[in-house]
Amino acid sequence: METFILMCVLFLLLFLNIVSHATEFNNCSPGLCSDPPVYDVPERCSCRPDCYLYNECCSDKINKTTSDHKQPYPSIYYSCRKVSGSYYYQFDHCPPNHDVTEYVNNCENPDSDDQLQNIPAFGKTSKRLFRNLYCSLCHGEEFILWNLLYECNFILSPSIENISNYVKDGICEPTLKLPSEDLEKYLYSCIPYISNCPQDNTNMEQRITCESEAMALIYLDEEKYFIHTKYKDFNFYKNRGCATCNGVFEVPCELFYPIMLGNHVIPPLTILFNYHTKSIKITDKHIGTEDTLLQLPSCPKHAVYDMNTKECRQVIYHHQLNCTTTRLNESEYYITSDGLLYLNNAQRFLNQSEFTRDSQGIISICVNNGTNNISNINGISKYSVAESYITLVGLVISIPALAITIIVYLCIPDLRTLPGKLLISLLSALFVAELLFLISTKVTTSTVMCISLAIVIHYSFLATFFWMNVMSFDAWYTFSGLTQLRSKGKGTKRLALYSLYGWICPLVIVTISLIFEYTPGNHGLSPEYGNGICWIKNGKSLLWLFAIPVMFILCLNCIAFILTTRGLYMASKFSSKYLSKHSRNEFFICLKLYLVMGLTWTFAFMYTFTRIEEFSLLFCILNSFVGVFICVSFLSTKIVRRSILRNFRKIAKLPTKEFTDVSSAPKTISMDISTEKSVN
Repeated sequence: METFILMCVLFLLLFLNIVSHATEFNNCSPGLCSDPPVYDVPERCSCRPDCYLYNECCSDKINKTTSDHKQPYPSIYYSCRKVSGSYYYQFDHCPPNHDVTEYVNNCENPDSDDQLQNIPAFGKTSKRLFRNLYCSLCHGEEFILWNLLYECNFILSPSIENISNYVKDGICEPTLKLPSEDLEKYLYSCIPYISNCPQDNTNMEQRITCESEAMALIYLDEEKYFIHTKYKDFNFYKNRGCATCNGVFEVPCELFYPIMLGNHVIPPLTILFNYHTKSIKITDKHIGTEDTLLQLPSCPKHAVYDMNTKECRQVIYHHQLNCTTTRLNESEYYITSDGLLYLNNAQRFLNQSEFTRDSQGIISICVNNGTNNISNINGISKYSVAESYITLVGLVISIPALAITIIVYLCIPDLRTLPGKLLISLLSALFVAELLFLISTKVTTSTVMCISLAIVIHYSFLATFFWMNVMSFDAWYTFSGLTQLRSKGKGTKRLALYSLYGWICPLVIVTISLIFEYTPGNHGLSPEYGNGICWIKNGKSLLWLFAIPVMFILCLNCIAFILTTRGLYMASKFSSKYLSKHSRNEFFICLKLYLVMGLTWTFAFMYTFTRIEEFSLLFCILNSFVGVFICVSFLSTKIVRRSILRNFRKIAKLPTKEFTDVSSAPKTISMDISTEKSVN
């Protein structure tokens, strides 16, 4: 018991460490590329090859800039803006000659209540970061939108309908995440510094110094000694000249930068089947978990789903109609004999100047004409914060329980039958899968360690399901009446065949995954092991290389379960004298079969197809604690109890029997003692 408690404490401590430290920062040294970097403190100037684009090069970098570089971006087009707690240069103004008023207004003066006007976008061609998709369009680029998340306090039943209310009530706060880790290298970090002198400062020498000196940021807070997080209490100046002309004549040189590192609760087991790639996520502020909250309906090409209006919205500007347009399905309209377009949902007519037909016969109209309900709301999914805690507690208890079950089966000879050996293989695969899943949450993503763990976890869970399939087949084969009592030789041969199936088949699938992972080309099935999470990131790959094989195995297991229970029922008819006793035994046998056949995992797919939230919660509970259920059900047997009792009596009575009188001792013991005496 002491060992079990110790293991639980160690697992919990693995997720509760907090590290705090501070680092010193020199505010007066010149900004040079040769300066050693200070951990987690922004650089005072830039040494990037493209630093000249934003006029942020260090003084020793400016001299190395060649004439081959293209001209810097006009400063009127961009500014330093905040995105999800970090500052990046964003293009937030349209070219002066742009004539689409809608794009200019939405880019430069976005409506704070319009979701699409407040999500940044990457340009597909230039990879520049734009304030929103309209800024991208007015610069003539297609775009890639950032992913939308919500940071919330504890909520139990989030949905598309109530998430907007949570935002209004201050329970949830929207935040944004990069659409792909590959785009991170195109972000240009910045600091909202002061780069000019106030208008009332008439000192031309100070003004020239501020504008001409190279960038070497001056950090200054109210207390003049500490750098606070995310610059919220800071005044930043481009260089000492800009600080001077803004009234700062004494600049402190030594500053201290406090750093606090925390960690998070593990994601729930439901993440294993999160093969949906278009989703809105939720992050809990208190524990830092990041779990998929809502599965969004798929939208047509050139459209995005708007959470506020609950609809897909077109973002392509149609020059002929002079508006943002959407395409209609044939069921949404019909054309009258006089050429008018009748909208079925809006119940209104449009004249020929209000819609267009392309060469393929597709009708496009302005989105303001009443056709906003393109997609119905289906496929809503959620991960609850409670599921993260259930997964953590369940795995911390289940992993030792699995280990105990494996050890007991290895130590008791009567349990090492063919079914017992199959159970050991199944539990070993499950033990490795759950243990590595628990450890993986503490490993830095996109590292060799994280990628390796993701691959092994993939293999271990697949092996678990294939061994469940072996258990299902063997149970059906046993109770089907097709076989008699096993001989030792046949059992060994079958164990070898089962082992080849249980260990090699998942290896084949993982090998295929690795081929897709490291084969060049945009085939769309690269698993993206370790990208953002130590698991499979690509939803399409997760579907084909994990979810579908598991679904197929579970279907076979369900059939085997039905046939096996039928065989048990038919066998009970031949012993009607002991029917009541057999009925109780059959229930526990069916319960064991239900667990080892993996039927608890069917709730993941029931939730996927029905979107009933209780299925998700039930799946998380049953499979997080499955090790405990298996341990209790398989170790609560007469064989285990007798073996433990026999060993206990042997240990407890052995010292007393050595001093027992020969006449009162059992016959075998008396003979042993007599023999020993004669030898002496």
